[in-house]
Amino acid sequence: MLDLSEVEFSSWDKRNAINIPTNLTPELAEECGLHIGDGCLISTRNLYMYSLRGHAQDDAKFYKNFIPKLYQTLFNLNPKIRLWPDVIGFQSFSRAVGTFKTKVLNMPLGNKNNISIPEMFLEKNLDVHVLRGLFDTDGCIDFERKSRDKPYYPRITITTTSKILSNQIAEILSDSLGFNISVWKSDLKNINWKRAYRVCTRGKNNFNRWFEIIGSHNPKYVYKYNYWKRYGHAPVAQ
Repeated sequence: MLDLSEVEFSSWDKRNAINIPTNLTPELAEECGLHIGDGCLISTRNLYMYSLRGHAQDDAKFYKNFIPKLYQTLFNLNPKIRLWPDVIGFQSFSRAVGTFKTKVLNMPLGNKNNISIPEMFLEKNLDVHVLRGLFDTDGCIDFERKSRDKPYYPRITITTTSKILSNQIAEILSDSLGFNISVWKSDLKNINWKRAYRVCTRGKNNFNRWFEIIGSHNPKYVYKYNYWKRYGHAPVAQ
């Protein structure tokens, strides 16, 4: 069981019956991956704000259908999914969730330039579930056409600003799961993304194995995979 002695409940948490997980589970591991990808946790004067936000159009189904159920299951939290001009998501001001994430799971406050997968999930062999959450938020599927007589070549890439995280992802995919991967770094023009680390797995076999072993809860990726598997080429827009 997890040591929850440092978790603090505000009066709001108590009124809304916020629940904190007592054990490491696949659902909690997946949420950790979501946090690493799209999440942001900040604290001011013992007030914790946790937000999770994705692309306003591409991730709409994912945020409207999957996200509320997951946070209800884990924390008895009922996030109100909002649509901003460019993003969709929610924000919550729960001290219990904030102190649980920082003091139990050791997730960082503020920027995520050095974020990593907590060792407790790796020790319990929950890394696949963390990767799923990370892929559904910070992942990308694209298809390369090498020649007219060959089918489209699928690629899955996860991009992060954390070198530590990129090394963890590479180790899990290559050493633990047997994927063929490539890793490289690139400087990006966006002032907030000075350097990015990319972990990529390519080809039919790796693509199929990803969805057999890791999978996805994000409809946009499930659609792309199923379309490619059926027709052998890049999907049209949904």
